[in-house]
Amino acid sequence: MKNKREKSKIFHHDFLKKDRKGILMPETLKIVLAVIGITILAYFTISLIDIFLQDTDSEQAHESLLLITNEISHIESGNKLESEFFLKSPDGWRIVVWGDERPTKCDGGSCLCLCPCIINPNQDFFYECLKKCKKENVCQGIQSKVRILNSGDKKFPILIDGITSLKLFSEDKTIIIKEIEK
Repeated sequence: MKNKREKSKIFHHDFLKKDRKGILMPETLKIVLAVIGITILAYFTISLIDIFLQDTDSEQAHESLLLITNEISHIESGNKLESEFFLKSPDGWRIVVWGDERPTKCDGGSCLCLCPCIINPNQDFFYECLKKCKKENVCQGIQSKVRILNSGDKKFPILIDGITSLKLFSEDKTIIIKEIEK
């Protein structure tokens, strides 16, 4: 009978009653600190990877300029009558068309640029913008005459702010770049 009792004690979990302290405080603290450390390490790793994978403003401007010039080529060749598309980067830059005074050597009737121009009431906007366009050199010569038609029919550079919707069309042998209201 004694053997039966010993066997039943094992199955009734009596052997657990001797050491039921659970996880001690120092071990809990180590686990919490390890989880926090791993989380911080993962955050910094992802941030570092994002820095290397993200295009610079200048690279984004070159890609956006290429998109605009491709759409202009389609309109010049007669493949399209008009084109609507979105630009999403770089934020804070402007689409500028230069005539006689140009920031770089642009062949053709117009010089289309994307520049980080900021409007400052104390300075001549176009002079400051020309200097920044010369520095960044994100420009392309366009054979056709190009004109910007901003909201309110103003002839003013279009600000790229978030997702910017543009419409291109031809009017009297001039390519018009117009921002579509949000």
